Amino acid sequence: QSFWKTPGDAKAYLTGIYNKVRALNNTSYYGEDRGDAFKAGEIGPTSVAWAHTLLESNAPSYRSAYNIIHHANLLFNKIESLKFTNETEKNRIKAECHFLRAYTYFLIVRIWGDAPILLDGFESDQQEGLFPTRQPAEDVFKQVGEDIDNALTLMPTSVVDRNLASLGAINMLKADYSLWMYKVRNAGEVALD
Repeated sequence: QSFWKTPGDAKAYLTGIYNKVRALNNTSYYGEDRGDAFKAGEIGPTSVAWAHTLLESNAPSYRSAYNIIHHANLLFNKIESLKFTNETEKNRIKAECHFLRAYTYFLIVRIWGDAPILLDGFESDQQEGLFPTRQPAEDVFKQVGEDIDNALTLMPTSVVDRNLASLGAINMLKADYSLWMYKVRNAGEVALD
């Protein structure tokens, strides 16, 4: 009851979301070895993704990924009620949140394909939508693209911190997303615009 009163609460909450993303990445077995940049035995042992033995027991946690999405959604819900004296700061926080949600959904859809799309934070066990169903991967990829576009629109050009989302980080995610859509999803030349 004492939280969500000031812009500082939103900044602190965002820091917590970053912490969850780092924790998810530290347990992720689905990194660069999914591509041709990895040669088994030269750099280290093969990962479960490279060996095509990705199972629930060794995959990044579905629950952890959706925990990140939940907290990003909750921040989106709460930030509008906070009184920011600097609209640029509010936009930066929202841009970072869009980036983190896009990044997480991009990870989810590349590993599991069809997945629930959640856009509201949960604050009660009586809330509607607590038992979501999987949506087609195409819709999840669309959500990733929308979040990337929103992040690019909202992110102030002055943000250059290499430890947080910035225009550079968002553009790198957009490049990865666009290449994936073009090469893996066969979206055609339009994916490279």
